[in-house]
Amino acid sequence: PVSTEFEERMRSWWTQAAAEREPSQRADPVEFGIDLRQVRPRVARYVEAASRWTAHQSA
Repeated sequence: PVSTEFEERMRSWWTQAAAEREPSQRADPVEFGIDLRQVRPRVARYVEAASRWTAHQSA
C-alpha cells in the first residue's frame, strides 16, 4: 500500500511521461516455440495469486 499522495503523483508522472514513452513491443511466443495453450494451465495458480497481490485497493 502507498499513500494517496504517492499514488496521485505517480499517476501524474505516468500521464506526463506517456508522450516520451517508447511503444511496447510484444514478441509472438510461437517465434520461440512456446504454445500458450500448454503454458497457461501450468501458470494459472500463480497468475490467480498475482492478481490478488497486485489488486488496487482504494482507501
